[in-house]
Amino acid sequence: MADAEETLLTILNLMHQQSVRGHEFYEETISDLIQLTETERAALKRTRTVASKSVDGYVEKPVAIFDPNSIPHIVFSIYATAALSLHQTDMGSMLKHLPDAINGDLGTCHVDTCNGKLATERVIHRFPPVFAMSLLWSSNSPPKEDIQALLSTISDTLDLSEAFQVDGEAAKMTQVMHGIRCQYRFKGFVCYYGKHYFAFFFSTAHQRWLLFDDNKVTDIGKWTAVVDQYV
Repeated sequence: MADAEETLLTILNLMHQQSVRGHEFYEETISDLIQLTETERAALKRTRTVASKSVDGYVEKPVAIFDPNSIPHIVFSIYATAALSLHQTDMGSMLKHLPDAINGDLGTCHVDTCNGKLATERVIHRFPPVFAMSLLWSSNSPPKEDIQALLSTISDTLDLSEAFQVDGEAAKMTQVMHGIRCQYRFKGFVCYYGKHYFAFFFSTAHQRWLLFDDNKVTDIGKWTAVVDQYV
């Protein structure tokens, strides 16, 4: 694999394949219990509808069916130097102001009567089941101070409704249960250094961070210990 981002995508793909296998096993078990044939199940999927109220009455719309062959995750790639140039204290604010780091290079509006400058907006329409970030360093040996500064912006939670502009379905979710669907918990990260991969992941069962290095698993402890180990 070429870099840590490719490794992360591979991990997400393996996790997705595992969940799909579990989903298929569940469907097979349910099918055995209710004794539906494959043809009957396919017909049921095609005819399943949901009613939504409108001015003219009720309109039937097909239920959106999840495609098990797709990976419903987002990997958001940013350059560490651009992120650090914003001098933000938390990851949510850093992502929100990230377009500011590149807007100066986009030029002016193409309309003749407009003298405004082009700007970048990052809008999220649906909240993904998993949100992953790829932090790209321009150097193989970034300064220790920069690594510490970047890690200091990472907290255990991230509110995507504050990190991005929200629209569509995502905007509706911000109003449900105090925006709990917008909250993402930090679970772990993959590192690539010196042509070697290793990963830190948080164990919810033990409430501790673990280091995975080849076939060796080491108990690291708290997040502060992870930062010390990583830097």
